[in-house]
Amino acid sequence: MGLVVGLEWELSTQGAGLECGNLSKELQIKKQFQETCKIQTRQYKALRAHLLETTPKAQHKSLLKRLKEEQTRKLAILAEQYDQSISEMLSSQALRLDETQEAEFQALRQQLQQELELLNAYQSKIKIRTESQHERELRELEQRVALRRALLEQRVEEELLALQTGRSERIRSLLERQAREIEAFDAESMRLGFSSMALGGIPAEAAAQGYPAPPPAPAWPSRPVPRSGAHWSHGPPPPGMPPPAWRQPSLLAPPGPPSWLGPPAQSGTPRGGALLLLRNSPQPLRRAASGGSGSDSVGPPAAAVPGPLSRSTSVASHILNGSSHFYS
Repeated sequence: MGLVVGLEWELSTQGAGLECGNLSKELQIKKQFQETCKIQTRQYKALRAHLLETTPKAQHKSLLKRLKEEQTRKLAILAEQYDQSISEMLSSQALRLDETQEAEFQALRQQLQQELELLNAYQSKIKIRTESQHERELRELEQRVALRRALLEQRVEEELLALQTGRSERIRSLLERQAREIEAFDAESMRLGFSSMALGGIPAEAAAQGYPAPPPAPAWPSRPVPRSGAHWSHGPPPPGMPPPAWRQPSLLAPPGPPSWLGPPAQSGTPRGGALLLLRNSPQPLRRAASGGSGSDSVGPPAAAVPGPLSRSTSVASHILNGSSHFYS
């Protein structure tokens, strides 16, 4: 756009310069024509004066007429020459202007072509640079996204590992706590006179020896029971409550030996089941099994049963007493 404006400005300035040159040349030719006319007029005046001096008076009239015609003819010739010179000047200037404009047009066209090529090259260079920059920025963004994704994945893995570690720690602590509570419960049970092996083996041994299964313990009242020594005491039940099943004499009295057992053994060595019960039972059971006084046992004194049966009955009564208290 600026180039076109400059070209128009140059053409306008050149046109104005050509017009000024034409006017100056035309004024110069006109001035020369006027000077020539003045010189010719002075020459004719001098020639007329000289001829009038040398020519007699009778010929003056014809002489003046002839000189005037000659002067008019020469002035007409000068005017024709003036017009011809002006026309030649204008035609030559027009031709020269056409040639100059054509040359300038070709030069400007070539310049415009070169500038267009330079502009295309510059645009191509800018386009290539922009595309390369775009690709570089795209690669950088992809690298940043990949790095951030890797960091996020690593963070997620670390958090998952931390959660799994915390979960494992909690599970381990809960298992340790459970183990400690179980150990404390077992220790408390052993301290209070319970044995898991004795509790688990008595029903099977009693059934093998023909004893009836103990009835279920009665439901205790839904009031809070204090955890003290009185809870495990063998005192009388509260007023208005029936005595538990293990205090009934009919259950504590052992039946007679079944017919398939034959006569009771006379030796002091207990049977295998009784020996297992005696070995697994706590201290009160051992006292009962060793033939202690009837004051250590719970409930009314049972009938005298020889040998192993009396000891088994005492063990069963103690186990039933402890199990009813334990499950209550």
